[in-house]
Amino acid sequence: MIKPLDIEIICPCHGPIHHKNLNEAIELSEKLALEYIKLTTDREHLNILIAYVSAYGYTKDAAGYIASGILENNDLTVEIVDIENITPTEMEAMLVRADGIILGSPTINQNTLLQVYNLFALINPIRDKGKLGGAFGSYGWSGESTKIIIENFRLLKLKVFEEAAQFKFQPDGCKKDVLEMWGRKFGKTFIEECGHKKNPGI
Repeated sequence: MIKPLDIEIICPCHGPIHHKNLNEAIELSEKLALEYIKLTTDREHLNILIAYVSAYGYTKDAAGYIASGILENNDLTVEIVDIENITPTEMEAMLVRADGIILGSPTINQNTLLQVYNLFALINPIRDKGKLGGAFGSYGWSGESTKIIIENFRLLKLKVFEEAAQFKFQPDGCKKDVLEMWGRKFGKTFIEECGHKKNPGI
């Protein structure tokens, strides 16, 4: 603890130098640190975040099927979120809680969507390094979105689940079974490669 120290100036690695209201800065730092510790350790299971944006509801449906496959493993929980209807602050908190990240997007104009790029901007390559990341999405012709997601995950230092879950148009019929199987495979790979990171407070 630094509270008992006689501090005259605070020089962080990034940001402004503090020489006034030092006690307020120290109190705020302690408060934020304790909130972060609680957010990342006060839970019983490893958590997979499934974030998606959906144009016609197809990618949204796929998120649910993938979650069903993951949840067959009792050591895992799943948090599903439509990133079109969430604030950056809420998204940041979900990324902090996530031990693995799966991101879904349709392919439109041979690209993914703006909301996906906004999520990339919130991933911290220091904090989130080594988390298992996967991609899924609906497409009609070319299917670039999952490739874009995987490549950005790699650049952001995530461990990449190379096999993307792509499907044409609606995920109906046997596509549902394929997506559930993909979820099981992601969960199995996650436990094998990242399960040792289970928080020490458990």
